Amino acid sequence: MDDHAKLAELVDTLSRLKPPVLVKPEDTHVCMCGRRVPASVFTMVDTGVMRAVNNVCPDCVEGRREDTKLARIACCTCKAVVARMVPHKDRDGFEFKANHTYHIGQCGACTPGLDKSDIIEKAIYKERMR
Repeated sequence: MDDHAKLAELVDTLSRLKPPVLVKPEDTHVCMCGRRVPASVFTMVDTGVMRAVNNVCPDCVEGRREDTKLARIACCTCKAVVARMVPHKDRDGFEFKANHTYHIGQCGACTPGLDKSDIIEKAIYKERMR
């Protein structure tokens, strides 16, 4: 597959993403520490692709410390960090790095019943390795 075809496929994939979910100030989310707090108190993280709500409340020292030790997973539809994982290198060579953010197109919160969602950076990596 040539570069133009790959780009066309990526553009097509992005065009099929759901519109973003709007977060209202009165909405509440669960912090890494387990407390439910207003969405308006969370900081934003610049992922390099978008700005996403980072689910660490301002008083959560341990949460902020853990946030920098782990790899973040951000949902492009929710515009929020929805998961974290321990940094590691997969068998295929893709590496999840601490304090880096990786993207998924949708998650279980915005798409009820979703079985899985591929990590976009890993899908691009695997395509480039072909």
